[in-house]
Amino acid sequence: MAVHGPEHFFAEHAVFSCATTPILDPRGAIVGALDISGPSASGHGHALGLIRLAVDQIEHRLFRDRFVDCSVLRMHDDAAMPGTVREGILVFRDDRLLAANRRGLSLVGRSWDALDDAALGELVDMRGQAARGRLRLTNGATLIGGWDAEGRGGGVELPPAARALADERAEAIEAALAAHDGNVWAAARQLGVHRGTIHRHLARQH
Repeated sequence: MAVHGPEHFFAEHAVFSCATTPILDPRGAIVGALDISGPSASGHGHALGLIRLAVDQIEHRLFRDRFVDCSVLRMHDDAAMPGTVREGILVFRDDRLLAANRRGLSLVGRSWDALDDAALGELVDMRGQAARGRLRLTNGATLIGGWDAEGRGGGVELPPAARALADERAEAIEAALAAHDGNVWAAARQLGVHRGTIHRHLARQH
């Protein structure tokens, strides 16, 4: 978001020009925001673009440490982009989509709601792979990319409750909801999952 001069709600803030972008972790949770603010008279036409580039770098670094027992897929539709902060990243555990970045979800046509639900076979065509260095998606697109070498991985280690979700998801959700008196947001935060995962669980119970 960018707010310039008199666009601010409070008149006394009209002297500022502000640009900000949220920082999302590999599970889609907002963990912070980066802001550039300065005198509106100076002009800040490139501020939002600079903020986005900086946030791309921050979010990419969140995948640098190894995900435990996970497979990390890195891809892009431009051959020059894999390995850069603009690459798409999908993380799978037991062939289930566990984490991602915004670019990765965009490339496969999914949203954060796909975390914990989408299977590898629903996103990547594992039957007919393209040539080496290329990846064929189930939506018909062919991208440049591949899997991280064994042991390289990427990302932050997930909370124990989130890792257990792959095997005992329903029980974990019910326990978290009970512990927080049915508060979906609090339960999702405890489990380290997207709120949509819990809402879909509740819908299946009715």
